[in-house]
Amino acid sequence: MENNCGSFILKDGERLDEVNRNIKLIQNPKGLLYGTDAYMLASFMKSRPNDLACELGAGSGIISLLALSGGKIRSCMCVEIQEYFAELCRRNAELNGYSDRISVLCSDVRDVSKAEHAGRYGVVFTNPPYMQSGNGKRNETDEKYIARHEVFGGICDFIKCAAMLLAYGGYFYCVVRCDRLADVFCHMRESGIEPKRLLFVHATEKSEPSVALVEGIRGGKMSLTVERPIFLSDSCSGEMTERAKYVYDNLTFD
Repeated sequence: MENNCGSFILKDGERLDEVNRNIKLIQNPKGLLYGTDAYMLASFMKSRPNDLACELGAGSGIISLLALSGGKIRSCMCVEIQEYFAELCRRNAELNGYSDRISVLCSDVRDVSKAEHAGRYGVVFTNPPYMQSGNGKRNETDEKYIARHEVFGGICDFIKCAAMLLAYGGYFYCVVRCDRLADVFCHMRESGIEPKRLLFVHATEKSEPSVALVEGIRGGKMSLTVERPIFLSDSCSGEMTERAKYVYDNLTFD
C-alpha cells in the first residue's frame, strides 16, 4: 500500500519527518530512526567542502544529508547492505535535491571493491553496529537487529574498509558506544588510522557518557586531544543546554 505525500510517494509503513536544516526524511520504524547520534557525528566532522566522502552503513542517509547541508563535504558515496534502506537512501537524496551529490552502493563493507575505491576519499564516516552478534534482545525487527549488531561485519571490518577507502591524510569519523571505545582505538591503529580527537556525549552533567565521537587521520602522527564533553540537557530543568542548542543550530561544536 502506498500513500501520496506532496509530490512523492510514501510506501506502506513509512513516514515523513522534518529534520534540522530543512531536511525532509523518509523513515521506516522497522529500522533505526534518526536520533541524536547522527546529528552529533555530523556536527563533530570538520568542514572539508572540497572532499569526496563515504558513509559506511548509511541507513536512511541522514548523516550524509546533514553533512552536505552544512557544507562539510562535496559529495558522498553511501554504502548500505540492506536493499530496502539503500533504496530509501536514494529516495531521500532525491527528495532533498542531492541526487547529483549522493551515490548509493548496496554492499557489505567487507566486499567494497579495492580496485574501484581504494584511496579515493578524503573523509569516511560511520555509525557502525555496536553490539556483538548474539548479544542483546532478539525481539527486534531483522532490520533493526542488522543495524545494531555485527551481523554483516563488526567494528573491525568497518574500520578496515575506512582505511582502504581513505587517501593518505584523510579523515575518519565514527560515533560509538563507550564500551567499544578500546576496540575502536585498537582497530584504528592496526589499520593505519591514528586517533586524533575524542569527545564524550552525556545526557546530563550527572550522567555517564552515552556515546563517544572519534576522529582519526590515516597516517597521522600520535597525538590525541580529548575535547570538552557535551551535556545535552540540564539535569534540573530538563531543558536543552545552551551548548547543545548551539550545536543543533550550527552543525558544529566550534
